[in-house]
Amino acid sequence: MLVLVAAVALLVGAAAAGFVLLRKSESPTTMALQAGQALAAAKGLTLTGTLAGQNASLAVTRAGTVEGSYSQSGNAVTRITINDVTYIKAPTAFWKSVVIDPVAARQAGGNWARAHGGAVIMTFDSLTPGQIARVLEHVGNHPRVVDTTLGGTKVIKLTAHGTSYYITTSAPNRLVRIVGRNGATPYSFNVTPLTAATIGPVFTILHVDVQGLQGAVDPEAIVEPLQKIRFHPDCNGASSCTVSSKVSVNDPDALKMLLKMTVDFSGTKTGAAFASCADTVAVTTGSTVTPSCGLHGPVWSGWVSSHTSNFFTWADAHFETTVNSASDIVTLQNELNQQQRA
Repeated sequence: MLVLVAAVALLVGAAAAGFVLLRKSESPTTMALQAGQALAAAKGLTLTGTLAGQNASLAVTRAGTVEGSYSQSGNAVTRITINDVTYIKAPTAFWKSVVIDPVAARQAGGNWARAHGGAVIMTFDSLTPGQIARVLEHVGNHPRVVDTTLGGTKVIKLTAHGTSYYITTSAPNRLVRIVGRNGATPYSFNVTPLTAATIGPVFTILHVDVQGLQGAVDPEAIVEPLQKIRFHPDCNGASSCTVSSKVSVNDPDALKMLLKMTVDFSGTKTGAAFASCADTVAVTTGSTVTPSCGLHGPVWSGWVSSHTSNFFTWADAHFETTVNSASDIVTLQNELNQQQRA
């Protein structure tokens, strides 16, 4: 009997020891904290899913630089946001839907263009690694949580400030999806943290695209001619003809711009141009400038000599406002280099 009791006591002791060693389940607060800490160390994030219900694939660096593509109003859009300025490359149909001036829409179509207002479907300030990490690290002791699965993986759906964070229940706890709204725009993204190695291709794309931002169109700028185009006195001769136009330029979202004036010369008011000239001048918003250009040498002398009596010459000016000089692009490239090293 003593042996039997001892054996029973041993079994009970073993059961008790086994129970004591069982690990208590992590709380949602702890899961969110670990997921946030993992994101805080990330160099950036890839976000793949939907934006306003349409396909989207983007990358966001730790500094908040955005690169990627998505569909907006049925148009394919490529986007860069750097130093809080957004640039978009999209077809003319896209620009016609977001800017008033049809000429500006045509100038922007298919080219990199500075974007603001309705052209920018959402900002990504709240979707940087640091911002998401701060939210997850401070969800409180009793966050709103629902147990669910995502692609066969057990996760918790933690909701804070209207945004849902899907976090794996198994260790290490990781954020795998984020669903929310930015203003009126809903989004749903699978989240993949980027390391110093995996973010390399993102910066490679950024460097190439940023180089293309030199002379990016500014379709929102308002160019207002303050006088009719002016013919200079040399137009009375046969060697050259200089013209100029005084204009004002305004864009409250761009402090400095480049204004390109192109002048078409023709023999009738609505006739085909026989020659053109152009001039580009730097301008600050709200200021007035007077770009000028002209025809010289055989182009002008040939036009004059082709007439044996008095004749008319019409000059029609067109304006295009752009941003980013060569030195501005160098500054942006240096900014990307610093972000990648950080």
